[in-house]
Order: sequence, then structure tokens, then C-alpha cells
Amino acid sequence: TCVHGQFTAEFVGEYKLEVKYGSKQITGSPFVIKSFNPDNCQVTDDLIRLLHVGETKSMSIKTFECGPGTLKCTPTAVEGSEIVHSLKSVLGGATQLSLTGKEVGVYDITLSWADFPVPNTPFTVNVVNATLVKVTCTTLAQQQKLKTGDKIMFNVNATEAGKGQLDFKVTGPLSVYDSIEVTETGEGTFMAMFTAAQVGMHKVEVL
Repeated sequence: TCVHGQFTAEFVGEYKLEVKYGSKQITGSPFVIKSFNPDNCQVTDDLIRLLHVGETKSMSIKTFECGPGTLKCTPTAVEGSEIVHSLKSVLGGATQLSLTGKEVGVYDITLSWADFPVPNTPFTVNVVNATLVKVTCTTLAQQQKLKTGDKIMFNVNATEAGKGQLDFKVTGPLSVYDSIEVTETGEGTFMAMFTAAQVGMHKVEVL
């Protein structure tokens, strides 16, 4: 005679299943059944989206309601070859994920609990290197002296620096310029232009 039985675990944790025949435990009984739910993993910080080469950022994942199991991180290089990760338990039943950018590239980060995927993963991290951005002022190359009203143009080449957002800031003797036109001219190349409206030294920052 063959008997089939089943039950549905309503909560995460360990269950003890006793199987008896003739009022006595069969061999192996009681059996331990572990119930877990990777959907209970919650990211309590913003996802890491951008890293500079050599920079480390951390984020916290709440895991105490997931049940038996461990959190794993699997980075996949879409572009590039290396990003370093580490996991450690912290107070409050959470796990801290730290990522360190080692090489310019694009990386997909997959999290799993007990080898089952965690919601909202994988997520993408861009690793950039600002020191590889090249900037030239085309206006100064054409004329040595500038006057108010002149349009000052810069070419920015970030093709080797990774996929990041370009911020261009110009500070004059009196104030920061509000009107700066930045145009993407190609894959990783940009043109920035502003009109000189103040007399004196200007500081140009590419962020």
C-alpha cells in the first residue's frame, strides 16, 4: 500500500514531520523540512548604481524574515572584467553588501537566497574612471583672448571612462553660471558651451 501526503508551509522556518506506522516512527522519522521565502529579502538602502574605480559602496538587505538559507551575490561582467563584492551580517537581522569597482565596465549584480533569486535583481552597476576623461577648449585653441559675450566651447571625450553622467560646472568671479549647454555628440563624447558674462578668472569643472 502506498500513501501520499502533503502540507503547505505557511511560515518560514523549520518544520518537524513525523511519520508513524503502527504507532511507531518509521526509519528516518521525524523528518526536518526547511521553509524559506526569498521574496522576504528587502533592500533597505538605495541600489548601488555607480562606482568610481577604487571606490567602495555598501547597501543593506533585510534577511531575517527569509527563513533558513544564506544570501549570495553573483556579479556578471557585461563590459569589463572585475568588480569585487563582500557580504557580512550586521545588527537587526540584515546583510550588508559591499561592492568595489576595480575596472571600468558594466556589471549585473544578482542576489539569491538559498539559491533562489531575490526580487528586483539583477541590478546594473556602472564603474567609471573620471581620470580618463579628456577635455579640450576649442575656443581657446582658436583665439588667445576672450571677452564677455563670447561663446566658449569645450569638447569632452569620456569614451574610455565608462558609462556615467556628465556634469559641467562653470564658476565666474561673481557667481556660478546657470546656463550651460551640453550636447552629446557621439558614444561617450560631448560638447559643452557657455557664454562669458563676467569679467575675470573662471573655474571650469567636469564632474
